[in-house]
Formats: sequence, structure tokens, C-alpha cells
Amino acid sequence: MINLYQVAMITGDNPLTACHVAKELKFTQKPTLVLVEEGGEWVWESIDQSKRLPLVPDHYTDLTSKFDLCLTGEVILLHIDSMRAICSKLLKSFRVW
Repeated sequence: MINLYQVAMITGDNPLTACHVAKELKFTQKPTLVLVEEGGEWVWESIDQSKRLPLVPDHYTDLTSKFDLCLTGEVILLHIDSMRAICSKLLKSFRVW
């Protein structure tokens, strides 16, 4: 039987706390990237800040095949209109909200 459901976590916690809890509960299976603003630009950043990827990668599978994604409520509220196309392509990869 194929599992069509994936667990995601929605919380009001700080994204780092939320990602840690999601990892402990095995909601995330891959390294997690958080969408953050850095110097006026949005980038995907690893929890330990060792990896940064552009908001819009050359290929979306560069993100989705290697990483689980975290999106904060602040990002959604402030930038939902400008990020609608990006988020719709990545929606299945968001594990932590």
C-alpha cells in the first residue's frame, strides 16, 4: 500500500526550536532548510547556518530531493503574494510551519 500522507508540524515556536522538535519526532527525515532574510534577500539556510541556497533554485528538485523545508508565519504574512508561485511548487516539501 502506498502512503499518500506526510506529517507536517504547525507551531508558533521559533523556527529553530520547531525544526529541532520536528527532527526528534521524525517529522523531518532530511536536513532542514529555513527560509530567512539575509541582507535584503531571501535564502534557504540550514539550521547550523553552514549551507545557503537561493530562494529560487535552478531546479526545484535541488531543494526538494535533498531537504525538508521550514517556513515561518512571519514570512507567509509578509510575503505571501510575492512568494505564491514558489510556495506552490514547494508545498509538499514543507515539513515545519
